[in-house]
Order: sequence, then C-alpha cells, then structure tokens
Amino acid sequence: MDYRAIIESVGTEPFKFGETLSKEYIFSVALKIIDIRESSEIETACVYYDRSARKVVMAYNPAFFDFMAEHKAFDETELKAYIRGVVKHELLHFMLKHLVPDPARPIGLLRNIAMDALINTCVPEFQALRSKLKTATPEEAVQKPIEFDLLVASAKASSEDWNWEMYYDHLLKLIENSKIENAIFEKNGTINGTDVKETQELDEATAAKIEELMEQAKEAGTLPGRFIEEINAKLKRSKLEKLIHSIVRDVYAGRSVKNMETYKRPSRRFDTFPGTRKRYVSKRIVVMVDVSASISSETLTEFVSQAYTLAKAYGYDMDVFTYDVGVQNRFTNKQVRRSKFEIQGRGGTDLSKALKDLQKYELKDIHSMVIFTDGYDTFPKLELFPCKNLVFVFPQDHSPEFEKQAQAVGKVHVLEV
Repeated sequence: MDYRAIIESVGTEPFKFGETLSKEYIFSVALKIIDIRESSEIETACVYYDRSARKVVMAYNPAFFDFMAEHKAFDETELKAYIRGVVKHELLHFMLKHLVPDPARPIGLLRNIAMDALINTCVPEFQALRSKLKTATPEEAVQKPIEFDLLVASAKASSEDWNWEMYYDHLLKLIENSKIENAIFEKNGTINGTDVKETQELDEATAAKIEELMEQAKEAGTLPGRFIEEINAKLKRSKLEKLIHSIVRDVYAGRSVKNMETYKRPSRRFDTFPGTRKRYVSKRIVVMVDVSASISSETLTEFVSQAYTLAKAYGYDMDVFTYDVGVQNRFTNKQVRRSKFEIQGRGGTDLSKALKDLQKYELKDIHSMVIFTDGYDTFPKLELFPCKNLVFVFPQDHSPEFEKQAQAVGKVHVLEV
C-alpha cells in the first residue's frame, strides 16, 4: 500500500469513514505547507519544526503502519482509515500550534497526553475503528501501567467539554508528586503522548502560515468548539504579543551608545593603543499605569516581560508606578521581574498630580516614559513630563481628545485586542 499517497489524499478524496470534503479541505491546505517525510528513526508518527529548513515536518514510520496492519488484522479500508486518523491527528497538533510549549504548564509529556486524548476523540476515522483499537483515558494511563493503542478523553472530560489546559490541570492533581514516566506507556503503538517535538520559537514566516491556517480552520466547520476556543485564544495572544513588541520598540528608540576604550581589543593600526567598544549608556524607563483604564493584567504582564528583558540587555533600570488621583504604588525590581501586579483603583484619575508626585522619587536619567491610560483626564502640561520620549498606550475605550493631544507630543498605541 502506498502510504504517502494515502497521506496526501486527506482532504482531497472522499473516504467512507471521513467527513465531507467541504469540511476536510483544511487538512489538504495544511499538507501543502509542511514537509512529509518517511523516517525509520521515529517510533510512530510525529510533527516537528526543522530549524535549518525553516519548515514544519510531519514524519511517519512505514514499519509502524505495517505493524498495526498485521497486529490488528486491518483490511485495506481499515488501514487507510487508521493512516488518515494519524495524519489528521498530527495536522491538528500543527494547526493548533502545539509545537510551541506553554510555559505555564511545564510538563511536556503531560501537555501532549491531554492534547492527544482530546484530538483522538474528535477524529472520525479513529471513532470508526474503536472496536479494533484498545483505548485508554489519560486518567488511566497516568495512574498505572496500562497497554493501549489509542488515548481518548474520559467521559467527564468530554461531557464537560474540557480544553487541554483543563485536562492538564486535572491530570496533574491525579499524579501529584509521582514520576509519571514510571506509570505511562506500556503500549502497542500509535499516538501516545510523545508525537510532538516542541520548539521554543518558530520563524516569522512559519508562524504567520500557522495563524493563517488557524483563521481558515475556524471557518472549516470540522473542529469542535474547544478547538475553536483554543484557536481564538492563540490568535488573540499572538496579536497582543506583536502589538506589545511594537510598543517596546518605541520605548527603547534612540537609546544612547558610548564608545569605550579597551586594551582587550587593540587598535588595528597601532597595537600599542587601545581600541574601542560600544556600550549602551545606562538609563531608566518609567511606566505609569492608570488603574481606572481597564488595562488587563495579561497586557501589562506581557509588556513588562518584554520591556524588562530589554532593560537587562541594555543595562537600564525600570520602574513601574500605578496612579489614580496621584501615584498609588511603586513596584520593586523583584516584582517587575516576576510580573506580579495587584492593581486596585480608588476612583478618579489625575495624571498631572501623579507626575508631580513622581518628582519626589528623584529618578534620574529617564530615557522613556510609558503611560497606560484611558485618557479620561485633563492632559498634563508638557513640562511635567520627565523626558521627551513619551509612549501612550490606550485601551479600546478611551478619550479621543486625550489621544489627539498625546499624538502631538509622543507615540500612541491602541490596544485593539
């Protein structure tokens, strides 16, 4: 049997145990933007990012399909169904961007188990083969050694429509402090919690292709609601990260560089004279957060995380203040580093008063000031701002008049996410 031909036909040829092509076309789109590779080095099938080629790869081991055909006594149609199920499984990992790990849930194997079970439960080809495949739930697999062919979601997870994060948290409670590797995977084969080789970062072109595929998948009509929610959340997150990145770029615009003499790198012309090296001049970033501006903790955390990373690289100090009718709180470097913020407003907003309060802290060498505000306030006099590089960040609901005045003195960003 030509396994590659079967793989490439998914989404383009009708199949007895599949869905209508109008629903499956998204898989054919996904297949066109990844590499398909045969490999004897992997146990079953997997999806991974080839950094050197800047391509996502779906690899499969033909010996695995041979084994399953013999071991399960599949006829030709059943074997084709199984191969199609594996292909759809890997493509769903790809289009749901499971290649990039979630740092909030650090156990990679447990992430993959939760994802696998939910994906397998929604693949129609696997449902058609349930009588021939020995199934197990993640709950069973993490608590005792068990032999199985296919991970599927438990009745509780299915009835309550869990997403993979909810499933992960549930499994983590079950295993507590035990080593899950000791309990999992005495198996015959198939998709088993190790079929995604994660990468910390994708190149921009590949990430853009995945996001475009996500948008198309939302319209395909073949994905359960939990996957649509996951797609929406990841697209929103990506949009926020790009917006925050542009804000941070404006914050550090025009940073100062000083030429320093060094004998470690002598002059090329006269080796008895010192050479020079460039060094960023240490300065300060001040962030003001209007507690009445409905700025989400996610937005603030993402901004501070990116800004603080650059602050360390450039040798800058960074201070974060909250304000309402004046300066309310100053966050320490430790709080900024950990992005731990508890923001509570007392009502009312007075940026002018907050800027006057700021003078009491005697902050020197301020390079940039970032102001998160909704602008429902009187715009301060220009001399109150402690530096020239001003960046204003507004939520969607904000004062157009304040924004207009801000545009005249600094850079403006609107959080349209």
